[in-house]
Amino acid sequence: MGGLIALETALPDTEEKHLRRVSCLATIRSMATISEALRIAVEHHQAGRLGVAEQIYLRILAVQPDHVDALHLLGVVAYQVVKHEVAIACLQRAMIRLKPDYAEAHNDLGNAFGSRGKLDEAIACYRQVVQLELGSALGGRADHGRSAAWRQRAAHARPRYAEMCSLFGKALGQLATILQSRLPEDDLHAMRQLLSEADLGDDDRAALEFGLAQVLDAQGNYREAADPLVQANAARRAALARQERGYIPDHYRSFVAGLAATFTPQLFA
Repeated sequence: MGGLIALETALPDTEEKHLRRVSCLATIRSMATISEALRIAVEHHQAGRLGVAEQIYLRILAVQPDHVDALHLLGVVAYQVVKHEVAIACLQRAMIRLKPDYAEAHNDLGNAFGSRGKLDEAIACYRQVVQLELGSALGGRADHGRSAAWRQRAAHARPRYAEMCSLFGKALGQLATILQSRLPEDDLHAMRQLLSEADLGDDDRAALEFGLAQVLDAQGNYREAADPLVQANAARRAALARQERGYIPDHYRSFVAGLAATFTPQLFA
């Protein structure tokens, strides 16, 4: 379970650790099912109670070590509390050993790599998300030039369509933020197509608009870049208001740590 031990404060194999493991097993077994425990953990996670969510994910994994969703979400918690190496270990295990086509985990792994300043690895993860989502919508034929066909076919698969738009959009937004003026034209065209979707989620719209602003700014189109930035901020505010979320310190610590890891002296050398 490699990375999981690090998240559990690396307790030595003592009586205290044994008692904690027994307690974890008893807690999970007192719940109706593991799926019920996961539902409760996700509720805590979405409410920003990351420590509580983390403990329940660990308890699920104590009972079922290969539970992909618990492992994935534990990696997300690790990322949010700035334990990026643990996040990478959890997410890689969830995908490589258990579910290689897990697009959402690839996206989260890209975020973790990006926060560690490992931009090539992050780009590879986001590219994998794009390939998986396009391939899923186009019957295995992942072809950037066919993004219009992707939209047409995927639109008949709602609500899966909304999920595809979300993951595809977030990955493109991150690629735009990293690559900026080096973003391929096909990617830029796909971003604009997604932004034309009236029912695109606020978080996804914010990621795409911010990425678009980064590309335009890097190209020297400063006036044109201003509007996507305004739209990105408005979408982010709307998302937070809808979720009744305000300032969550752990989230912002992760963001600042990611900036510090990315914008190193070597980056500007």
